[in-house]
Amino acid sequence: MSEDFSMPSTELAVEEYDDSIRLGPQYVDAYISRGVTHIMLGQILRGVIDLDKAVQIEPLNATAYTHRGFAYLNLGLHQQAIADLDQAIQLDPENALAHNNRGPAYLELELYDRAMADFNEAISLEPMPWRGYNNRGLVYRDLGQYDRAIEDFNEAIRLGPQQALPYANRATVYTILNMIGEAKADIEKAVEFGFDRALLEQEIMERAGRW
Repeated sequence: MSEDFSMPSTELAVEEYDDSIRLGPQYVDAYISRGVTHIMLGQILRGVIDLDKAVQIEPLNATAYTHRGFAYLNLGLHQQAIADLDQAIQLDPENALAHNNRGPAYLELELYDRAMADFNEAISLEPMPWRGYNNRGLVYRDLGQYDRAIEDFNEAIRLGPQQALPYANRATVYTILNMIGEAKADIEKAVEFGFDRALLEQEIMERAGRW
């Protein structure tokens, strides 16, 4: 499940980064920022092209590897994502975002111990680790440890009360447990904070049907 973004502002940002790159073709931060913005807009391949350029200009830039790894994750290229995020963490061991991005790749590959280790590390590194708790909750969900999953989603919501993802993920677990009233309440909160209702309900039913 992905987060909702403000489309007009991000599209305007792309134009601003275009101008920065025209003025300074070796300006690595502009390539990274434009690449991230393309990813936010769902233009993943365009994002990868910009992040490739950033790595070419500055091969030891941990931020570029972190975001390119996330792009690969969204393309389903899990091994490539892990390779980039390994590099990012080697360059910057306290990079919480890299751990939060590598963990889902391990989770998709059913390498649960590695995913758990990444999310635990992210939680220890972040000052307000709602994302780490949300992601660790996904590991517990996939392992069938639903009470622990709900505990982590609860903590994610406490730390990030206006973040849609933990509500959406807790709704999935409530649906698995046939706690329909609780699931509906969480769906309402997730929609309030940015999710499309029809797409969210469809994804919850698909995910809940796996368990």
